[in-house]
Amino acid sequence: MTSITTSDFPQADRLELIVRLVNAIHEGLTSEQDLEEAIGLASEGRQARYYRRAAESINLLELVDRLPLLTPQGKALAVSNSSERGDILRLAIKSNPVFDKMLAYIDEHSPNTRELQEYVARLYPGSAETAGRRTSTLKNYLLQSHLVVNSNDKYEITSYYESTLINELEATARGFEVPSQSSNSGSNNFQKRSVGFIRDPKLRKAIEMQAVNQATKHYLGQGCQVQDVGATHSFDLLVQTPSGQERHVEVKGSQRLIEKCVLTLNEVIHAKQFKETDLILVSNIKAKYDASTISWQTDPGEMRIIKNWVPDAASLESLSYSYSITPDLVRGDREVTI
Repeated sequence: MTSITTSDFPQADRLELIVRLVNAIHEGLTSEQDLEEAIGLASEGRQARYYRRAAESINLLELVDRLPLLTPQGKALAVSNSSERGDILRLAIKSNPVFDKMLAYIDEHSPNTRELQEYVARLYPGSAETAGRRTSTLKNYLLQSHLVVNSNDKYEITSYYESTLINELEATARGFEVPSQSSNSGSNNFQKRSVGFIRDPKLRKAIEMQAVNQATKHYLGQGCQVQDVGATHSFDLLVQTPSGQERHVEVKGSQRLIEKCVLTLNEVIHAKQFKETDLILVSNIKAKYDASTISWQTDPGEMRIIKNWVPDAASLESLSYSYSITPDLVRGDREVTI
């Protein structure tokens, strides 16, 4: 059973300001003062913290070494157009366990305001007074995203909720695919499959762990010592061979054939500087949801190893840029449509 904590309850009320925050982080802003200015508020950083934590609660960003970094879902939101933005936000909201339970409750009971507040109070692991304030914020998200409508003090789900369920199932089955230009020569035209964004965070973690576990078993089978350092380093596995050589391993996993993968700047820099780096690609990982354990179960994929991997500049493709604002430029507020 998913454990709900107070951090799952956002304190920031306006979805459009979360979108502005995500855009600002995508553009390279990180300090609380800069982020607060970008979303148009002024509270010496306090509101920026509230909105940052709200974005964390719906899986749009994470805090790494005290810096806000966009998740794949946050990056998808930052580069989305107006027609895509609503779908991405609705999927993000539903990925939060509190919203997921609220939506299921509304779908079944069509509660009034009092009933919904009482339900949230049962979910909230804190005081009833705070639960009341959090209920107001939760309702704002559901109404602003059009997942729910309130008619004559009855909360009911909308057709957007049903389409979100369909999108969620499709994302679970397919993941997020970033196509490249197709080759036009010969009869073997294809679009390259990319390690990209899987919307379900639990499935994404299961795929990552399957790939890392397969890579770990490979090196252990060669008599190496292996340490998982992915949480603290710019690579995933620290390997020491029987001869004493140190090797660094970057691991990528996908449910599809990997012809393309996303690399961070630090991953590229490290692989260029440390020559004993291997790239392991684990493709076609099978995943199945086990309702009895409420978890994803995975089967091994097909593993390919690129020894002494150095990222080739010709194969690297820029996905985002840092843009410096000079004094002669004036930054205007961007209209946000949800």
